[in-house]
Amino acid sequence: MRLSIPHNLEREAAKDRLGSRMHEIADHLPGGAEVDISWPDEYLMDMVVRTMRQELHGHVDIKDSEVVIVIDLPPALSFVEGMLGPILQKKGTKLLGSG
Repeated sequence: MRLSIPHNLEREAAKDRLGSRMHEIADHLPGGAEVDISWPDEYLMDMVVRTMRQELHGHVDIKDSEVVIVIDLPPALSFVEGMLGPILQKKGTKLLGSG
């Protein structure tokens, strides 16, 4: 799953907003989800989402004019894209002030 969310923020401001609220993804997923994040690079956030006995790996790439969210979904959880994609798009757009 790949989402692109445009923004008009400085990269550092976008990073701060996303980093401080990324854990809220868990509130929108079934099965008592947990979200772990790390920053392997200044503007690249890795994440692991644990839900429904599965681990979803992904990353958030904070670019100058957009944020790109990529989550690798196993076939057993492909149905989650239809639920998670619109939530991430809506929340990300609101958070970044681009909607």
